Amino acid sequence: MGAEAQPTAGIAGGPSAPEESLCRRCGRCCCRKFILKDRVYYTPFFCKFLDPGTRLCTVYAERFRANPHCLGVEAGLARGVFPGDCPYAAGHSGYRAPVEDLDFFGLGELAREIAAELEVSDEEFARARRGQGGSSGGGER
Repeated sequence: MGAEAQPTAGIAGGPSAPEESLCRRCGRCCCRKFILKDRVYYTPFFCKFLDPGTRLCTVYAERFRANPHCLGVEAGLARGVFPGDCPYAAGHSGYRAPVEDLDFFGLGELAREIAAELEVSDEEFARARRGQGGSSGGGER
């Protein structure tokens, strides 16, 4: 993390709203999430349109159509999907960041059930489990 803010204009040819220039391209808001008792939890599974090498959206201009779960900045803030250290969340009083340090695979069978609800394939589950080491804060982005 700790990267400088980078403008996102032109990502995959897409337009950029002024507030999107705050994006650090960490990719964490692009992970699939689940909600339990009004808390958002990150998982080690990412949107299929996130390029893990560049951490950029490969369908940026059409992201809302390509992935109906993709949220813009305002909706993302309202739902609490941005990490606590995200520039988008800075200065938003009462913002409640997602839980990032969950030992997802430590949930045992519940992890598989959550992954199934998120439509994670068995192959993707196994790949994340091998590369993850148990927390949702690392791995491919």
